[in-house]
Amino acid sequence: MEIRESNAIPVRCGCGQEIASSLLECPGCNRLVHADRLRHLVGEAEKETASSRWTEAMMIWRDALVLLPPASKQFQVITGKIQQLQKQAVLSGKGTPAPSSRWKKLGWFIPIGLILWKFKTLLILAFTKLKFVLFGFSKLSTVFSMFLSFGLYWTLWGWKFAAGLVFGIYVHEMGHVWALRQLGIRASAPMFIPGLGAFIRARQEFSDPVENANVGLAGPIWGLGISLIYCGIGWVTGFDLWFVLGKVNAWINLFNLVPFGSLDGGRAFTALNRRYRILVVAAMLAAFLMSHEGLLILLMLVGTATIFGKNQLEKDNPKILVRFCLLLAILTWLARLAVQLPGEEERSMKEKENAAVRMRPEKSHDQ
Repeated sequence: MEIRESNAIPVRCGCGQEIASSLLECPGCNRLVHADRLRHLVGEAEKETASSRWTEAMMIWRDALVLLPPASKQFQVITGKIQQLQKQAVLSGKGTPAPSSRWKKLGWFIPIGLILWKFKTLLILAFTKLKFVLFGFSKLSTVFSMFLSFGLYWTLWGWKFAAGLVFGIYVHEMGHVWALRQLGIRASAPMFIPGLGAFIRARQEFSDPVENANVGLAGPIWGLGISLIYCGIGWVTGFDLWFVLGKVNAWINLFNLVPFGSLDGGRAFTALNRRYRILVVAAMLAAFLMSHEGLLILLMLVGTATIFGKNQLEKDNPKILVRFCLLLAILTWLARLAVQLPGEEERSMKEKENAAVRMRPEKSHDQ
């Protein structure tokens, strides 16, 4: 097993074997190359654990994981410690705040709320942890790239729509960041690419495909939350712009469910076996037949291709399956809201004017 390291210089093990510093263990005596570094990390992790700093402890343990061969006993022990810390963080109340009573007053969202019960923890966190949501605004790179995207969208569709669109994309990315922190994985702040969206970087590796899937789906879950907030504001205020933002934001998050590569849907599919992938594609077909949303055709085609892909898990992961299908259903419903997108009203008016001109009778001229 190798780690990424530039300009690797060969070193000599205590047994006399010369080894590359990129290797994790000596090929001669199987001694861990980074034993000293590992002892230091163990001490730091135990200090953080003793101080009840669960997230910080998980991050340090993950630093230790990349220095260990995956087949080693130490790797398995540390993986177990990370899982215990994740449970401890939840039991301590840091990961599951109590629901706020003010959300119960939105009677219009009661049916949706029942459907989203599986998502309660992530959705509540998305709307109550304001300090965390604003974390990205403390990073100059995030603010600068966000400003560039805002300027582009402002030029195309006006500043109000641009502001709502950029914030929706930002919340989506912060969903990924939050999920990574819950797993004790270091992550960068969101970075925007004008016209293409935004991204974040995980600075540590996932220990299994389920972690990858949970992080992938966290973005659309938070994105669904902000779409519902936008629609809720539109319902209260009566301004169609909020419904437009909810519709567009839902469409963007639905696109992210394409089960391909590093897209959120692709990450989720890494934790689904063949049988569950077939069920997801069937859900895509059902959603298309009910909504006629063209984007679902792309999801179905890519999803069908992945059914016969390699490196699939053998075990079932019903939680990932349920989250994926519910996201698929609700985002499709929001993406089909009967509202006009920016520019559609103007085009509609021009088409009506042109049609009226064509229907006018031609004036007769006396010879």
